[in-house]
Amino acid sequence: MIRNTPLLLTFVMFLATSPSSFGGDKTDAQYWEETELSLDEVTHSKHYSREECYRTLQTLKGCFDLVNVLAGSAGLQLVPNELLNTDDFKVEHSQKIYGAFTLARLKEPAAAENLSIRDSLEKSRQQMKTLLAALERAFASNAKADFKMAIHDLVPKIPRKVSQPELAAQAINAYLATAMDPHTRIESRQKFEDESRNGDESFAGVGMHLREVRGKVFIGNFIPGGPAGESGLAVGDEISAIDSEKATGVADVVKRARGPIGTTVTITVLRAGEPKSFTIVRRKIEIPNVTAEITEEMSQRFGYVKINSFVDNNLCGRVETAIVQLQRNGARGLILDLRGNGGGFLNQAICVGGLFAGKTTIVQTANLLEDEKMKAGESSVSAVTTLPMVTLIDAGSASASEVVSGALQDHRRSWIVGERSFGKATVQGASMTSRRGVMLWQTVARFYQPSGRTNQLVGILPDIEAPIRPMATDDERAAFREEDLPYVLPKLGTPWVQPRQDEVSKINSCVLANRKAENAYARSPETADYQKLVAQEVLLCTGAGY
Repeated sequence: MIRNTPLLLTFVMFLATSPSSFGGDKTDAQYWEETELSLDEVTHSKHYSREECYRTLQTLKGCFDLVNVLAGSAGLQLVPNELLNTDDFKVEHSQKIYGAFTLARLKEPAAAENLSIRDSLEKSRQQMKTLLAALERAFASNAKADFKMAIHDLVPKIPRKVSQPELAAQAINAYLATAMDPHTRIESRQKFEDESRNGDESFAGVGMHLREVRGKVFIGNFIPGGPAGESGLAVGDEISAIDSEKATGVADVVKRARGPIGTTVTITVLRAGEPKSFTIVRRKIEIPNVTAEITEEMSQRFGYVKINSFVDNNLCGRVETAIVQLQRNGARGLILDLRGNGGGFLNQAICVGGLFAGKTTIVQTANLLEDEKMKAGESSVSAVTTLPMVTLIDAGSASASEVVSGALQDHRRSWIVGERSFGKATVQGASMTSRRGVMLWQTVARFYQPSGRTNQLVGILPDIEAPIRPMATDDERAAFREEDLPYVLPKLGTPWVQPRQDEVSKINSCVLANRKAENAYARSPETADYQKLVAQEVLLCTGAGY
């Protein structure tokens, strides 16, 4: 299926946690229907033969995950025999045994566990360890499973309503994410091109960001101006049903929450274990990729720039325009908000970094396909501002966001405020495949900060830590990061040591003594952005605005 033909103008260098979530009016199923992909790619591929599946432990896990995508569409699951009828795999009906595995229909859990997000994450990690251990033993056993036979047995069981091109893509991506690495995948070329034009997003829906832990879907935050934020739903609510039908993952919730403008959707959540339902009228949600404004919440004029994604061919120019305009409007300091920004194009990250740091090294890359020698990625643009600045990050700030925030931290150009970032320091390159409209993203390089350290697995650590609200609980701060993915690249490079410890201590003391951000948040906790308030207070504590 794969042929290494360059995509678009060049071999695209891409940094992101996953395919972009900017869906526009088309669904993933519609994009895949426009390609030549079909389930034949799965049923006829030599990659999933018994010999190939047992080539390494990773390929075994990849085949196992692929089969479970197909099985899941039919309400079934492939389970290691040794885990049958354990707490997480209670069997209702066994269908067929394949070596060390059994295809079965599992029982519904007797009652939903009222676990916190943090506990759900920890349980997910433990389940992953248990499953990987079982797969290791299956790999070493003589009972080799015929995954090809399992695939052929499952295809007739797939419901007709399921989009076969989309299911094929999901199955192939499940294999690639383990057999290769978590960021290798196929994608619809048309979807990629649609999303790359300007990064802006527009859709009809309710306006909320979601996160998934152990199959449970939680509300991460709300899109400003969207109806979800006005409905009574709350950050941290677990979504259990959409229109009275069980929610089965983020993709399922997103698909069913969207719909024609003016129609209604009922979202049922669990809050403190109790179900609550909210009926919401869908409306058009518009999310510009770059937003800029003057904020005066601390009685000083600070410029605020929010970047949602680096998947935007015009991003650097748009950010430059925003900075110039904010300075004309009297900004005395700048806040660059990269929270929730999962990454995008490497060239745009280098350019944006240069807007603040100037013509200097923004990132270093090591090509994994060649000699792995370090190559400096230097900005060719001059800095357009010398204003003091703060950069906001959180667990959703990944890859290209970590390139920018790490460079600004290394060059001592910006204070980093918020929470530890995602921890992805790999670069993906794109090629076309032999199937029309299908492109392949492969991990081709690692990246390092200018100082030689890496954020792989460890993330970018903030200079000044600020949770989503004062006194946030461990559960509220729990988040899925790169280290929670199987078969990620290990961390390498120089460990980071805070080079400005004395200055950081003084800023923290100033923030704690004055409590301006905390007091401002207390006046309107329902609408206030505590981390943004802390960013402004940090600027004040460093003398900005005076």
